[in-house]
Amino acid sequence: MRIPKKHMKKRKIFICIIFLIIIIVPLIYIDYIVKSKIEQISIHYCNISVSEIINQSVSKVLNESNTEYSDLVFELYDKNNNISSVKIKTDKLNNLQTQIISEINSQLLNNSKNKIKIPLGTVSGSYLLSGRGPKIEIKFVPSGSVSAKLESDFSSAGINQSCHKILMNINADITAVFPSGSCQTSVQLNCILAETIIIGEVPDGILREYNS
Repeated sequence: MRIPKKHMKKRKIFICIIFLIIIIVPLIYIDYIVKSKIEQISIHYCNISVSEIINQSVSKVLNESNTEYSDLVFELYDKNNNISSVKIKTDKLNNLQTQIISEINSQLLNNSKNKIKIPLGTVSGSYLLSGRGPKIEIKFVPSGSVSAKLESDFSSAGINQSCHKILMNINADITAVFPSGSCQTSVQLNCILAETIIIGEVPDGILREYNS
């Protein structure tokens, strides 16, 4: 018995729909899983790479400027020759902060190492395929300017001793770009600019010097 053309057409359409569902749905699912895995890997390596750039930039500026604790702070003593307070040289500290931020921004924009290549097998999450297959390139680009906040911290360093640190809390917003899309992350790092051990009681306060 011959099947009518109308039924044949419907049958072909039905087969095409089933075929598309069988092919497309798994592809969409695989794409979602792979993209999610790439985002996780990108954020992980982004934090490592950018943290390294920040540390190297801070070290470079401090070494080139030969900055020491005494360059950023005055220690004020009382009549008993005990440190009563510390006076921050704000203008010098702000200048140092500007140099560090400038160096970090420069490295993030120009550093050719701001990219990695991950084998597709590693992205799959399979132990057997790890390190195998074509490589996916992931690039790291700044989403905006690096920001920083200066902090002064006193902590106990033993009996009748305290440690004074001048810290810079650095934040960098980064976009990781890969073939199937992109994702954003923020890298935060606390870097020590200078520190010293103070013998005696912890100073009562910190004075900021704006015109040293």
